[in-house]
This record gives sequence, structure tokens and C-alpha cells, in this order.
Amino acid sequence: GIVDADNEKRRKYYETKDFFAKAKEKPVSYPKSEVCIIYDYDSKSSMAIQRQSDVFSYEKECQKFYRQFFKRGMNCDIIDSSADFSAYKAVILPYMIIMSDDFKSRLKDYVSKGGNVVLSARTSWKDKDNNLVFGKRLPVDLQDLCGCVIEEHESLLDGQYSICQYQGKEGKGFVFEELLQLRGGEELVSWKDNPFGAYAAAVVNDYGKGKCYYLGSSFDEDLLTQLFEKILN
Repeated sequence: GIVDADNEKRRKYYETKDFFAKAKEKPVSYPKSEVCIIYDYDSKSSMAIQRQSDVFSYEKECQKFYRQFFKRGMNCDIIDSSADFSAYKAVILPYMIIMSDDFKSRLKDYVSKGGNVVLSARTSWKDKDNNLVFGKRLPVDLQDLCGCVIEEHESLLDGQYSICQYQGKEGKGFVFEELLQLRGGEELVSWKDNPFGAYAAAVVNDYGKGKCYYLGSSFDEDLLTQLFEKILN
């Protein structure tokens, strides 16, 4: 300890006091991140309460996105959904199944002014009280931002995956399979040989001065890496 049991101030105490006095005089600078991941506790809880796939893990899916920045040597902030994200160049929203009207408004404003957002499967399915929204297509009130709607969706269990295609190469989608129908957006990834028809697996949409990327599955690492090359460039 800095002060021993006798409670007398000696060398350790004065050295420590001097250290903090000098440290206080020096300005503190922190690395500035251009990208962030929004870690939403409400959505994490909602997905835990109602498990939609036996292989889904909110933490692992967030880590999967984080690795895309880590291996590129990029700083990435992890922030709460209540935080201001307007200064970031790119914002990642993993599995934000609960989304309030206020957050949707902030998100659209951010993208319209030049921001880039990546949305995952199961985005904006429920209101702020964890209730499903009736009478509206998924993702709720975000079709204009995403440039697509979810025509059909499935949960993939342990050992299951669906084949998709990106730039002529095959990839795999795990955990969830959302069949996306374009509503002004551009297909990035397509589902291959889907028995229900031709659907997109990932879509990019211009919205104002920015872009929105909607990923309808948890793609394998190689495919996700290729997609982030496009997103970050």
C-alpha cells in the first residue's frame, strides 16, 4: 500500500503525490475513432428473453463486427444507443431489434447528412416496450432508409446455413435468413437457389448524402470481410 498500517506518510506516499501532481499538469489526449458499434442493452435483453436461434449470441455477433476494424488497425468505439453518434463516419447496429421512434429519427438524420450505417438482421422489429408492431412491414419504419423490405424470414439452427453469392463467389449465411425485396436499394448479396424465389441477402441504399447497408444474415468471416472492404472504402 501507499500508506502502511502505522498510517505515517513516508517515501511511497510523497512519490505518489508528486507523480499525480505532475500528471495533472499534462493534457490528456485520446485516440479519435471514426467508427462505432452501438451496443444496445434493450435489444440484447429482448433477444435473450425470446431466443430465435440456438446459435445466436449477441456478444459474439458484436465481436464479429468489431474484428472487421481490429484486423484493419482501426479504432472503434463501443457506445450505448443513447449516445450521440453524429460525428462518426460509420455506425454499426448489431441486431437492434428494439428501436424507438426517436432513435429512428436520429438515425435517418445522421445518414441523410452523409453518415454510413450498417444494419444487421432483426433490425427494428419491436417498439421501445418490446412489443411487436402490427400492420407494418419489416424493418418497421425503416424501408425508406434500407431500400428494402423483409419478404420472409427464417431462423437457422446449429449446423444450418444458407448459400449466398457476392460478386460471383459463394458465401454462407448463418443464424438468420432474411429474404429481402428491393424498395429502391441495390442488391449486394443474393441468396442462391432459394426455393421461394430470387431475393437479396444484403442491400445498399443511398439516403440523402449517406448510405445504409442492410445485412440479412450473419455472414461467414470471408464474405463479411469483403463487404466491409466496400463499406469502409
